[in-house]
Amino acid sequence: MHRSDCGLMADRKLQMGWTKHYPGCNLVAAMEQPEKILSDQMRQLLQALDALENESSKLSLLIKMVEGLSLPFEQSINQKSSLVNTSFAEYFLNRLLIHHAIADEKLNKLAFEYIFLGALVASGHNAQLTKGKTVPGADLVIVPPSNNESIGIEKLSLKTEGADNAQPRAIKISKLMEARWMRDRDAAGLVEGIQERILPHLNQYDRIFTLRSFEVNLKGKKAVRYDLVEIPSDLLRRVSSIKAEDISFDNKEVEISGESKPKKKRQTFSVSVNDENSRPAFKLIFDGSVEKISISNLIVSEEGPAIIHASWTITIPDIIRYHGKK
Repeated sequence: MHRSDCGLMADRKLQMGWTKHYPGCNLVAAMEQPEKILSDQMRQLLQALDALENESSKLSLLIKMVEGLSLPFEQSINQKSSLVNTSFAEYFLNRLLIHHAIADEKLNKLAFEYIFLGALVASGHNAQLTKGKTVPGADLVIVPPSNNESIGIEKLSLKTEGADNAQPRAIKISKLMEARWMRDRDAAGLVEGIQERILPHLNQYDRIFTLRSFEVNLKGKKAVRYDLVEIPSDLLRRVSSIKAEDISFDNKEVEISGESKPKKKRQTFSVSVNDENSRPAFKLIFDGSVEKISISNLIVSEEGPAIIHASWTITIPDIIRYHGKK
């Protein structure tokens, strides 16, 4: 930090011993240097710090966040990505660093939605979250420039996967959609449900992204690796080819009962879905125990079918206690 910025507060800060809060700012030396100009961002930062001079706990938390931005990390960007550029990756990385500076749990879906939105905006997109379900099925939309009417609104679905037993090369979507409609249906009825329920649901968005997280080590330290993966929506729509004879009973039954109703059993069915080359692509599961549709065993790599757009590995700091203590 330089004379023009540090000097604005020099006399008062020196008296208060505030140089310890500005590791790069030697106020005495700054007042002896020729006038230099810092960026508007640095001036805003100094003003914000000045307003917190009597807020010890807030300053300690802020220091943790600043330290978090210097945590060791690894980053990998798929050069073939149609989504992630340098600006997107830098924003996403910095938000992950700040998150893990003050929390050791993995990013949840809501936080992922906001970080994904910010990364899109940072990379030049006009993006908006669809709170209130203004766009059915989509979590986020990318709005084209007003001068390009040939491009429509792009609707995105966002998901997360962070279970301890998650497989790096096989995606699981624990809830593709709610499916109370599957109750008491046989295989033929499930095929009808695919046409009437699942396909219309998939048609509500254009692209599907999932943020997958895994506990790993980075240079001997606890860390979390995040993979940003795109699941091809066209691949999921291949469920349209499922026939009743393809569906198998998974021998999973859950008994339910009511005070005035006899006991019933809810069953779970599954079916293997192939890609355009007749190779197994994923498994579609009709989970009667919780009445939802899920997907498992969808292969992921940098080449596909599910594509890794970028990966970030973030070091988790030691147990955090506020007020500047570890």
